[in-house]
Amino acid sequence: MASGYPSGAKFTARLRQEGQLTQTEAERLVSFTNASNPLFIIGAVSIGFFYDQQLGILLAITHYTSNFLVGVCMRFYKYNERNNYIMPQFSLSKAFAKLHHARMKERRTLGKILGDSVTHSIQTLLVIGGFIILFSVLTEIMREVHVAHFFANGIAIGLEVMHLPKEMALPLFTGFFEITIGANEVSQTDSSILIKAIIVSIILAFNGFSVQAQVASILADTDIRFTPYFFARFLHAIFASIIVILLYVPIYKHQTDSTVGSFVFLPSTVFTEMEKYYDIFEKIGFLFTLTVLIGSLILLVKQKN
Repeated sequence: MASGYPSGAKFTARLRQEGQLTQTEAERLVSFTNASNPLFIIGAVSIGFFYDQQLGILLAITHYTSNFLVGVCMRFYKYNERNNYIMPQFSLSKAFAKLHHARMKERRTLGKILGDSVTHSIQTLLVIGGFIILFSVLTEIMREVHVAHFFANGIAIGLEVMHLPKEMALPLFTGFFEITIGANEVSQTDSSILIKAIIVSIILAFNGFSVQAQVASILADTDIRFTPYFFARFLHAIFASIIVILLYVPIYKHQTDSTVGSFVFLPSTVFTEMEKYYDIFEKIGFLFTLTVLIGSLILLVKQKN
C-alpha cells in the first residue's frame, strides 16, 4: 500500500523463497497486496491530471476498500486446504522470539545490507521503467495501426450496455495497458466527474498489463502461479466500480460543495506564491532525482567491483 506496484509481489516472492509461506498462502497474498500507492493516486492522478485533490481521496478510499474485499474473497481460494493447517495460538512473546531468531540468522553487516538494498532498489526501478516504456510504445503503435480503435469499438458496446459513454472506450483500452496514460486520457474527456472516477477506479484496480508483466517477471522465480493474481484484478475492478458509485456523494460531492466557498475568500497572492514554489520545485526536482540516481549507480558499480 505504501510502496505501490510491484512491491507487494516482490515481498511475497521473497517470503515464499525463504519458506515462510506456502504456495497457496503466497498466491492469496499476492492477489491483494499489489496495490497502487497513495502518492500516485492523489498526487499524480488526482492533482496532476484532474487538478482535484478531493477526487484523490475518493479514489484512494475506493481502491483500498475494494482491495480489502478482494483479500476477503481470496480467503476462500483453495479453502479445503485449511483442514490440513493447524492455526498456532497467538503469543506476543513467541512473535518477538521468532523476530530475534531471524535477526540472529542474518550474518550480513549493516554496510552490506545497505548496499544490497540499494542494488535491489535500482534493479527494481530499471525493471519498472523498462516495462512502462515497453507498454507505452506498444500502445502508441496500436494506435497508429488502428488496432486500438478496433478493440475500443468492442469495449464501447459493453460500455453502452452499462449506460456509460462510449467515448471512454479508447482511454479504458489504453489504461488496460498502461495506467498513467489511460488515467491522463480519461481526465481529458468531457464526461462527468463520476463517470471519470468509475473508469479511473477500474484502471487502477486492473493494474494494467504493464504492472501485471512486472508481477509475472517477479513470480517467475518462484512456484507462485500468476492466474489467481490475474483473476483477482477483475474482482478488484468490479468492487471498485461499485464502491466508487456508493462513496461518490458522501466523500466527494458533499465535501466539494462545502469547501468550494472557502477557497473563494482566499487572496490571489496565496495562489501566486504556491505557483512560484511549485515552479522552483519542478526545476530542482529533476536535478535531485538525477543526482540520487547517479550516486546509486556509482555505489552499484563499486559493489560489483
